[in-house]
Amino acid sequence: MHKKLALLLLPFLWMACSEDSDSSDHGVAVVEEADTLSIEDSVLIRDSLVIRDSVLVRDSVVIRDSIVVHDSVAVRDSVSIRDSVVVRDSVAIKDSVEISVQFRDSVEVHDVEFYLGPCATEHSDVVKSVTINGTERSFVCDKMTLLWRVATTVDMTNFYVKTSNVLDFVDVATLYQDLAEDEKLVLILRHAERGDDYSSKGPLNENGFKQAESLGVSLVGAESFYYAGTHVVRSQQTCEYIAKGRNDESFVPDTVDELASGWFEKDPDAVSTYAANEKGGWENWKVITRFAYEGAYADAFYAMDLRFSQLMENVVLPKFNDSGKRVGVFISHDTELIPMVAYVSQGNIDLRFHETTKFTQWINYLAGIAVVIRADGTQVYYAAKGLEKGTME
Repeated sequence: MHKKLALLLLPFLWMACSEDSDSSDHGVAVVEEADTLSIEDSVLIRDSLVIRDSVLVRDSVVIRDSIVVHDSVAVRDSVSIRDSVVVRDSVAIKDSVEISVQFRDSVEVHDVEFYLGPCATEHSDVVKSVTINGTERSFVCDKMTLLWRVATTVDMTNFYVKTSNVLDFVDVATLYQDLAEDEKLVLILRHAERGDDYSSKGPLNENGFKQAESLGVSLVGAESFYYAGTHVVRSQQTCEYIAKGRNDESFVPDTVDELASGWFEKDPDAVSTYAANEKGGWENWKVITRFAYEGAYADAFYAMDLRFSQLMENVVLPKFNDSGKRVGVFISHDTELIPMVAYVSQGNIDLRFHETTKFTQWINYLAGIAVVIRADGTQVYYAAKGLEKGTME
């Protein structure tokens, strides 16, 4: 067979090889088809092939890609996959990869309910953690589908907030004193008392300096704290005087402007428009508390749980963790802390200023929220106060 193939191809190969010769009279080779040509093995032509005369192909042969199967793959028993398989990143194969797979016995992958039990109405929004194949994962019972799904950071924050069951303000000093050695504490508080200058350059008044320093005295300890304020002068001064009260000689304040006014606002112009429609004074404050407690103005503000989770997970906690400290003090402002207290307390703490216009329903100086981070990473939220009361007089 191979000899016959070589004889048939010889004229064509001779013409290709003699193409550049000096002779101007190339011979013409005629091939007659005598028998059926059968190619049992592959033919590899490494260089170009020149055919001067016509070639008659009676039947077309199309080979798109070469396929080589060295061995068969046998699946002896069934394979049951209950959950989806997700490939998160692309896989690039530059050269061929040969993989031999043999299944001798059946492979069974359990669904989440095998580990967590059924997702029922009474378990709505419940988060459970389970170790699967050596990896701990958290799932939430989705109240819409009643199916377990992988918990997001928003799910986790919501779960921690709800299980914290915040009903009232707790003293900042008490939170610090009760902190276990393997726990961490993050405080987000309003600045101390200011003067009449509401601008970003407005400082604390004399009483404000005393308030901040006294809070620092109540937090005296051998360790140094992490401090962060906004670009507003009174925020930075509050950090400074808390550190002064603690005798915190390593005090170096950070600046976190995400804690300045506007974090929860999606459309500031829309917020201003709604404020202009309010009556009786303190229009901006009414808009803030109506949003915080009623979920009003969805076109002007972000969803509360989403935006709060983003603040904690993308801003506050990364800054704090990078510091390497056990306690972090973040100083913010009233219009940012009203929504935070409303969310953390799930509305239990009444700061509904839009209903009464009473300062007893407005957040006090040095009040805000706190989160204790346990050794296992779980979080417990609090409403915190640095003065006698969490609300204004």
